[in-house]
Amino acid sequence: VGLVQRNPEPAQATHQFGSDRAHQLGWPAEKVELISEDLGKSGGGSQHRSGFRRLLADISLGKVGIVFCYEVSRLARNSADWHHLLEAAGLFDTLIADYDGIYDLHRFNDRLLLGLKGTMSEAELHLMKLRLAAGRKRQLERGAYRQILPAGLERIEDGVVIKDPDKQVRQVIKLVFVTFARLRSCSQVLQYFHRENILLPRRQLRGPDAGTVAWKQPTAGALYSILTNPAYAGTFVHGRKPLDKSQPLGNRLNRPRRHLPIESWAYVHHDHYPAYISWEDYLGNRRLLTANRQQKWQADRDEAGAIRDGNALLQGMVYCGHCGHQMRILYKGGSRYGCYARKRMYGGDICAIVNANYVDPVVVEAFF
Repeated sequence: VGLVQRNPEPAQATHQFGSDRAHQLGWPAEKVELISEDLGKSGGGSQHRSGFRRLLADISLGKVGIVFCYEVSRLARNSADWHHLLEAAGLFDTLIADYDGIYDLHRFNDRLLLGLKGTMSEAELHLMKLRLAAGRKRQLERGAYRQILPAGLERIEDGVVIKDPDKQVRQVIKLVFVTFARLRSCSQVLQYFHRENILLPRRQLRGPDAGTVAWKQPTAGALYSILTNPAYAGTFVHGRKPLDKSQPLGNRLNRPRRHLPIESWAYVHHDHYPAYISWEDYLGNRRLLTANRQQKWQADRDEAGAIRDGNALLQGMVYCGHCGHQMRILYKGGSRYGCYARKRMYGGDICAIVNANYVDPVVVEAFF
């Protein structure tokens, strides 16, 4: 049985080369199988290459007499996959052929040559990645890198970014910032949009409608992403959320990332896009969102938290004297301040529970 491995370029030449060589060496047409499902896929790994895995499986079952490819470097650009293929081919008496010749894995010189070619192909892939990374870095330095734009911004054919031609999209995006400036709370903006039955424009990133704008029910996450996106302030930014290499990688669409502070952003270019708000307003919105957080790791007098309903006077301002974490407000059975940080994080005991009816009058008297 002969097996032809087809590769991205030149595909037609590979097909003709494999078929002709197989016929020349005595294999009839019905004994030649073409593997083409890996067309256009990187040889850097085998997890997404079903054709390469099928090739290995057929070799391991003794079904393959010879593997034809235009260049052996096209079979795999990963040392683990390449040497796995060589081991299987040598064990089951499978030959490998490319444009330069036919290799028998039982011969030391052929095995050595194929090992060197596999190493060179992996190094070639590394050099290609370096060149691509260098080109992207130069684009980032001058702000020419094309990022995915949020709803409300659109890139026309010549590459210039403009505000969305749809007036309704522009008005809703502007309404988000105006309402947040008035209510000063992301949750209050969410409640306002739900009361008024206002939908949010969201750019579709995946699926058949990728790149288009769809109208969806507002969510806290969607509003937060609008308020914290520097593109709406006219600023090109790259490096806000780099990959967290200390964590195990997830899949391509769900990799762990770290949120860096503004001073640590790698590339920042102001006045790059048409702005909905100024950069100063953007920074003010971020500070306010940070101040509104209810759970903090340590006491900070500048971050009292968002004002919420309830009778307790010291909302967001009480911290445990034992561990230093922010105390929660408990209204069941009366107003109380409780610290559950150690119990929540370490499974320990509750630090303290204090009756607000005893604390609040003392604070009011001291204040006045």
